[in-house]
Amino acid sequence: MSTVPKRQSYLDAPYGIAAWLLTKDHKRIAMLYLISITIFFAIGGLFALGIREWKPAPEHPLTVLLGLLPGALLSGVIVGLVEETFFRGAMYGAIRQRGSVAVAVILTAVLYSAVHFVGEKFRIPAADVTWSSGFVMLSKFFGTYARPLSIADDFIALTLVGVLFAVLRERTGHLGMCIGLHAGFVTVIALLRKASVPVYDQPWSFLIGHTDGIVGWLVAAMAAAATVVAITLPAPRLLVLGRRSSSP
Repeated sequence: MSTVPKRQSYLDAPYGIAAWLLTKDHKRIAMLYLISITIFFAIGGLFALGIREWKPAPEHPLTVLLGLLPGALLSGVIVGLVEETFFRGAMYGAIRQRGSVAVAVILTAVLYSAVHFVGEKFRIPAADVTWSSGFVMLSKFFGTYARPLSIADDFIALTLVGVLFAVLRERTGHLGMCIGLHAGFVTVIALLRKASVPVYDQPWSFLIGHTDGIVGWLVAAMAAAATVVAITLPAPRLLVLGRRSSSP
């Protein structure tokens, strides 16, 4: 008796940049489209609300962006690969084995956010170096945390971004989507930092943080909404089977 082969789920299909960009699966295409329009809608919103403006340049802004794109893409891929391998790979996996999903998600997200606010640039002239200079440097290293209200929106936004990545790691069972989204996130931020400047005297300027003029309440809202969508995604069939086989 012949059986009709079951169609492979888009969540179980091969992963990787090429697998997604060259996909013919309508669900994957829809996800890429949704992610793309959401990112560009948010970028357009920043300029429409007047809270970011292009830097003065003789070239058209699009020409400037195209010139900056290779470096921004490279930065995005490197940062996404390194940070996701550490936070959602090694760290998340270790905590997940010994604790609940909630603990692993929250802890890795908070730590991911926290490391972005250490290492404040500070230099002591050679003539002023004393026995206590090391303590001064250490205090400056964590100096941003002496002004918690100034980084509250940035910290919450990055924590919610970390929650999103961790939820995707849990739902998909691997780092592919986390690395891809993280790389895109960093690429967009790198482009906006170099091609535009924040405007803090507009009514909607509270939507962007003061750390980089991009990450803030707007990014927090987008990350929270995306996390809700990610939670509703069905777990890949291979991941479900693996969990069942490993359960007592």
